[in-house]
Amino acid sequence: MGIQFIVGDGFSINAWSDCWIPKTPIPLELLPKPPDTYVTHVYELIDPVTRKWKTELVCSLWPQIYPAQILSIPLSINSHEDYMVWSTHKSGNYTVKSAYYKMLESIDSDLTVSSHPFKLIWRLNIPIKVRFLCWQLVQKVIPSAEFLISRGMTVNGTCSFCKLHVAALHLFFKCDFARAIWFELNLSNLISRVDHTDIKDGFCTIINELYSVFSSMNSLSKGKAHYKDISITWSKPQEHWLKLNTDGSTLGNDKHGGAGTNALLAEFWALRLGLAVIVSLGMNNIQIEMGSTFLYDTISGGTPQKNFKVQELAADIKYLLEKIPNHKLQWKYREGNRLADAFARHATRQAQEIYEGKPCDIHRTAQPGGFIDIIQVFSSFWWLQPPSFVSNELMWDVEGLGTTRKVPS
Repeated sequence: MGIQFIVGDGFSINAWSDCWIPKTPIPLELLPKPPDTYVTHVYELIDPVTRKWKTELVCSLWPQIYPAQILSIPLSINSHEDYMVWSTHKSGNYTVKSAYYKMLESIDSDLTVSSHPFKLIWRLNIPIKVRFLCWQLVQKVIPSAEFLISRGMTVNGTCSFCKLHVAALHLFFKCDFARAIWFELNLSNLISRVDHTDIKDGFCTIINELYSVFSSMNSLSKGKAHYKDISITWSKPQEHWLKLNTDGSTLGNDKHGGAGTNALLAEFWALRLGLAVIVSLGMNNIQIEMGSTFLYDTISGGTPQKNFKVQELAADIKYLLEKIPNHKLQWKYREGNRLADAFARHATRQAQEIYEGKPCDIHRTAQPGGFIDIIQVFSSFWWLQPPSFVSNELMWDVEGLGTTRKVPS
């Protein structure tokens, strides 16, 4: 239900029954297998020499969205055995919490992690015992007299303050003592707007209202922070060095991007492809500039990699960097990376057109030999003569023009 194969050499993955394609609308085992195909395992879909997907074969076996999803799966430069991960947690490791939410989703699609009220409760910045009390209230398991009597216990069923019937709803909202507390806190109007017929809905409304007030106050307090304007420009590399600027782009988190995948992976794909071209051309003295702090921290070693979705690409990037004796990694605001951003957005539009089955403008101009097999099958590339759609960004960089950005002072 949450187990997914990460493709290595593909020998241990059944192409038709195992879970290896991310985010498929229909499970693979429910799709009809072409009667005349010889393909049984994933390794038969991979070119063992170039370590690339056999695009035509993939597109001939699966309908619509499936080929695009398969071709976006990164194949490591160095082949390794396939392995399994727990796909509902970003680390790939099984957790009881992620399994719990996965089961909720299988029972009722409305019970998602993002919409479930428990998520808000457990994230409140309050003591654990208070969070647990909130959870008990929403679940209607507060040990009130009403609850204890329902479990067969003999207890006094009246409120110690107002001598009325005791239920959790009464304790927190209807008792005169509780209402006085809400009044002192200047929250009586909030309580009066809550529908008390359902304690779960009522209490969640209160939490959401209070959270909205807190968020608004927090935003206002942040607005009082001091900012300054800085001018950000693209800078030339030092003498006898070359610069590689990379950027990734997507149309939404789950749409196809300039590097052929989602927002998280697009940045990694872009850097991997750029480094592969540099290595194939035997270049050295490379200054690598990127606009993603997550990518920079991951590659430079500042952040331990705990996301299974990018670990294959991260390993390839570090492998390729080892083949460039002299290189420098740098992070820069995206405003100083305008040209790479323009290329990435163009590639995103192309990917979307391909995804929708529309004809797209894929440019392939003259280039030196040696790296043509590295470039993705649907990728555009140029050599020496840049395309017209980046002419403004190119002149902006050549003339050293800057873009103003506000940063904390």
